[in-house]
Amino acid sequence: MPILFFTNHKDTITGLSFIAGLIGLGFTIYQVGKTNSTLQATNGYAIQKDAREMIGTLRGEKAFSDYVLRFDPNKQYSDEIKNEANRSIALLLNFYLAVFRQYKAGGITDSLALSFGKDFCDDVINKSVPIKNFFIARASEKHDDFRELKNAWCP
Repeated sequence: MPILFFTNHKDTITGLSFIAGLIGLGFTIYQVGKTNSTLQATNGYAIQKDAREMIGTLRGEKAFSDYVLRFDPNKQYSDEIKNEANRSIALLLNFYLAVFRQYKAGGITDSLALSFGKDFCDDVINKSVPIKNFFIARASEKHDDFRELKNAWCP
């Protein structure tokens, strides 16, 4: 008897199975979208936390503070100070590059990326001669990522 039921209603069962599959697919797509939003929010929080920590660390470094934050073009800086500050500048630029890569991969929201991009161009690159010079040197070398970052965030 049960076999006869399935035989007599196979088209109906197939149709219902297809509809159930579509509903399942729709729900899966919805869940993936929600997961992506959650991931972006989590990444955004982590990036902002890392940025605050990095800024605090860099401000505490004498070479960075002296050479980058209080740069005086008339002052002679020792190679040791410049080299130490350049390591910190590289760390800072690599942080922004990592944020940019997260943005390209869809790991952070557009609004957060735009905020970091504005900060990068307006406050990091254009307000510090040592950072700007270091960045230009990196972007002019074979560092395609830095050129892409500059073209996207600092047109």
